[in-house]
Order: sequence, then C-alpha cells, then structure tokens
Amino acid sequence: ISKGVGLSDRAAARDAVPITTVTTASMEAYDLFLKGREDFDRYYFDEARQSLEKAALKDPGFALPQYYLARVYASLADATQSKKALEEFKKLSKTSTGKGKDGLYVAAVSAMLDKDTEGYVKGLKDVIRADPRDKRALVDLAWFYKNDKKYSEAIAEFDKAIEIDPDFGYALNLLAYTYAEMGKIDEALKTFERYAAAQPGDANPLDSMGDLYFLTGKFDKARGKYERALAIKPEFPSSWKLAYLYAMEGDYDSALRWADHLITHAQTDGIRAQGHQWKGTYYYIMGRVDEALSELGRAETLARASGNPELADIALRGALWTCYDWGKLELCRMYLERRLAYRKESNQGTPSLNKVYELLYSGLIDVKGGDIAPAKKKLADILALAGGVGEKEQDFNKTAVAHLSREILFAEGAFDEAVRVFKDSPAVQVDLSYYITVQQKNVPFTADFTALALVGKRETDKAIAEYERLVSPDAAVRERALVHPFSRFRLAALYEAKGDLDRAVGQYEGALKVWKNADPGLFEVATARKKLAMLKAKTAKPKGASVDAFYVSPVIVAPNGLLVP
Repeated sequence: ISKGVGLSDRAAARDAVPITTVTTASMEAYDLFLKGREDFDRYYFDEARQSLEKAALKDPGFALPQYYLARVYASLADATQSKKALEEFKKLSKTSTGKGKDGLYVAAVSAMLDKDTEGYVKGLKDVIRADPRDKRALVDLAWFYKNDKKYSEAIAEFDKAIEIDPDFGYALNLLAYTYAEMGKIDEALKTFERYAAAQPGDANPLDSMGDLYFLTGKFDKARGKYERALAIKPEFPSSWKLAYLYAMEGDYDSALRWADHLITHAQTDGIRAQGHQWKGTYYYIMGRVDEALSELGRAETLARASGNPELADIALRGALWTCYDWGKLELCRMYLERRLAYRKESNQGTPSLNKVYELLYSGLIDVKGGDIAPAKKKLADILALAGGVGEKEQDFNKTAVAHLSREILFAEGAFDEAVRVFKDSPAVQVDLSYYITVQQKNVPFTADFTALALVGKRETDKAIAEYERLVSPDAAVRERALVHPFSRFRLAALYEAKGDLDRAVGQYEGALKVWKNADPGLFEVATARKKLAMLKAKTAKPKGASVDAFYVSPVIVAPNGLLVP
C-alpha cells in the first residue's frame, strides 16, 4: 500500500487514539472504519463500502461508518442505500454522539446536514482545537472555504494539512482542483504530480490529471491519463470521460465501446443506468433514434429498480429531448406525459414547478409545430405562476420563461430580441464532477440558435462564420461541445446557397459519416443524402440558390432551446 494511505494511518490510530475518545467501543470496528475511509479517499468506493459495512456490523451504534456509507453509496449511484445510511447516521448522531474529537466531528457533520453552515464551520474548528493535527478536519474546512470562493483561506488550511502529512493524497487532490479553479494551472499540475508520486499505482491521480488536461484543452494528454487510470482500475469513472473525448473527435464507434465498458464494469445498477444513458446520448447524435430511446428506456428501468428517481427522471428527459430535436412531436408529447406522471409519482418537485415544466415543454412543442397562439397563452400562464413558485424554484421558472419567450420571438421573426434573450440566459458550464452537465451541453442541441437567427436576418456570411465555429476541429473553440451533424447539415446548405459546392459536399459528407446508420425517414438525413448525391453529379458550379430552398424542415423553423433541469 502506497505512502500516505493504508496501514500506516490505521496503525497510528491504534497506537495513538485511546478507545475512550472515539465513537465506538470496538477497536476492530474502528480499524475497519479507518480502512474504509482511506479507500474512500482513494475514490475506491466499492472497497470502501465493504470495509464500512463490516464496521457497521461490528458496532451498530457507530455513527461515522454510516456517514461515509451514505457518501459511498451516493458515489455508486445507489440512492436507496445512501438514503438509508444517512437516516441511520442522523439517528445515531442523536443517540450515540460519541466522545473526543470524533464526537465533535459527528456534531459538525450533523450541522452540515441540517444546512447549518455556521454550525458546520464551528464544529470543524472545534475538532481542530481538540486536535490541531487532525488533517481531515483541516481539509474539510479548506474545501468549505474553496466552495465559498474564499481561496486564500482554503489554501492556508490545505497547507496546514499537508504540513502534517506531506503525502496526504486526499488533501493534495483537492488542493490541485482548487488551484485549477483559481486559474493557477501550473500550480494545479505540480500538485497533481505530487499527488501521483504520493500514491503510485492509484487510479485517481491519473484521472484527476486527465480532468485538468481536459479543462485546459489538452485532450490528447487527457485521453492518455484516463486510459492509464482504467488500466489500473477498469471500473473507475474515467470511462465516460474517455468515451466523450472520442465523441468530441467524431469517433462514435469508440465512444460507444467505452460506454459499453462502463456498463460492463459497473458495480451497481445506478452506474449501469448512467452507461445506458450515455449510449442514448450518442445514438441521439448519430440519428439512431430508436436505439437512443431503447437505451434511455433501459436507463430508466435500471434507475427505477435501484431506487434512483432523479436518474430515472433524467432518462425520461433525455428521451423527451431526443424526440423534440428530431421532430417526432407526438412521441415527444408521450414522453412529456410519462415524465410528468413519474415526477408526481416519485414526489419530485412541487406541483407548481411541475406545472411550469408541463407548460414549457408543451409550449415548445406548439411552437415547433407552428402553433404560436397556444404557446403564448402557456407563456402567460408560466408568468402567472411565478408568485406561487418557491424560492428554490424561481431560477427554473425564469429559465422556462426565457426559453419559451425566445422560441416565440424567433418564430415571429423578432430575431434580434430572440438572440438577446438567448444570450442573457445562463449557458451550461461543463463540470466533470457532474456528468449530467456534459450531456446538457449537447442535448438538446441549442448551440446554433444565434446562427439560425442570422440566417433569418439574411446575414449569411455571419451565419457561416458561426457555423464554422461550431464545426471547428478544435473542441476548445466549441466550448468542449460535440460537433452536432445538424451544424454540418445547415452549414452545407449555406455553402450550397452561395455556390461553394466543394465545401458543401465536405459538410454533407461529415454529417453523413456520423449518420451512416441513421434511422430511415429522418428529414435531415434523407435531405443530406439527396443533396450530396445531387452535388456530386454536377459538372459545373451554379450560382447557388436562396437559403430558403434548403431550410424547409420544422427543425429549422423553430430551433431548440436550453435544457431545463
């Protein structure tokens, strides 16, 4: 076991911690707890689960294993067990508060769970006063400061922890992410390298360096780190990131293989559901709509069976948007009804929020079908609900208003105002800690809203420039989004309208390479195939045609909007 983890910490605990100052009467339970916590620090969640479950069995009154089990189960997407462990921790924290600094730590965590941030900070400081060398409390305090954007205070606490244990990988990892968030990339990389040296043979240092390279646009280096992490530990979450890197290059066959790898090595049904959700995302891009819906259906089934209502809801949302983007409006309505029914059944969201969802999605479907009047009525209804929506749901309400507003404005030809509303809405930011943000960046397809408005304004050259950005081979230029074949299809039509047939052919070919096995009957796919055959048959370049000649799809008439959580 590498330096800074493993037997050394546990042996030190046995030698240095009197049994009267911890939260269990069983030293065996405490030793198992420490082993589980060390594996948790390494992001080896299944190993952590095994030790923590044994600790809880050895001493059912021991609170701390339940807290870490709740976190481990959550990381393994096992919502039912996570909830159960958290409830057990809350119960034990009231009846078995424990002694010494561990008892103080239980009190601090309890305050955090009660959303008492002042109590949480005070509790951590109480632990540190009781034991100034408690490196974990120092790191927890540092991470709290980091999340509160108090970077100097965070760095100071991290430094204290690392001074106590220079090879404390958990601290080095989080310190490096803090530097990265501050924009201190060189410091972040040096700290990750120090982390890797402290824990040679572990997967997470490599995965973390992969994240840094991903976020700084060094995608080849990111791929190499993720592959090395998976060679060490095949079940590590690097697989979905590696799949996405291949998808960013347009290699969807490799992306699907790595999604299958995620499913094959998943340790819970919740993780397997995520893998099927990723496959649904890639099939959606590839125009394999039936397969996309099938994969999302599997994700929903697994999520429900494993007690993950939020994950099941995400799968239903993915199916809804898949149908919407590909113009399958009746099927979209069906998935909307299913999603709303499931949200009610699983008690997700308040009735007012779910009503906003119903009005938003059905209004978008109206606009896409060319029926503006009922969409305007639904927008007014959303605005009327604003007063009854809870404080936590106000942002969702505002997002819904902006989304439906801009689609109506676009459909009415108010392109400048529509773009203003679009640009004023918060953009989805990729956060590798939350895989769903990466999917939200791509589904539904909204990136070309501005380009479509420029087409509507007959500013063709500006529209071409925007589409060229969206299909750039440099993923950083695209804000790490996938190149959607819709962009290539629409850019090809613009090139064709200008008489630039060579580049039109190139874009149609690029779209059809991804759509090579697309479902029959999809308008964009059929049109791209027809246009490509026609252009290749031409022997002379014509002057081109009106842009309108190539924009007859309902997808073009009413472009898609941002994903609403």
